[in-house]
Amino acid sequence: MSDYAVFEYTAVIHLTRNPSASGAAIHCLAKMRANDSEGKPISIEDLKARADELIFFAISPAPDRMLSNSEIWQVNEERVRELGDAAEPAKSYSEGTVYRFEN
Repeated sequence: MSDYAVFEYTAVIHLTRNPSASGAAIHCLAKMRANDSEGKPISIEDLKARADELIFFAISPAPDRMLSNSEIWQVNEERVRELGDAAEPAKSYSEGTVYRFEN
């Protein structure tokens, strides 16, 4: 297993007062350490849940906004290269790093 796992994430962000109006698409990658502090592998399911929470934190939708149609899945390095450079500076946290892309 690699030292890192990478997850791709898409969602739509809406205002809570008018959720039926079209929202803004969000496209991110989260790069997570695949091993815990003792060097033991973390399960893909746990990494996926952590990546989902980390991206939500990085997006910070605020109380007046909500996410819909969110999806997250693991990707390989080839997919990371296909996406190219992120549209915004990376946001790094103790759990991992989030990269946001243009849609």
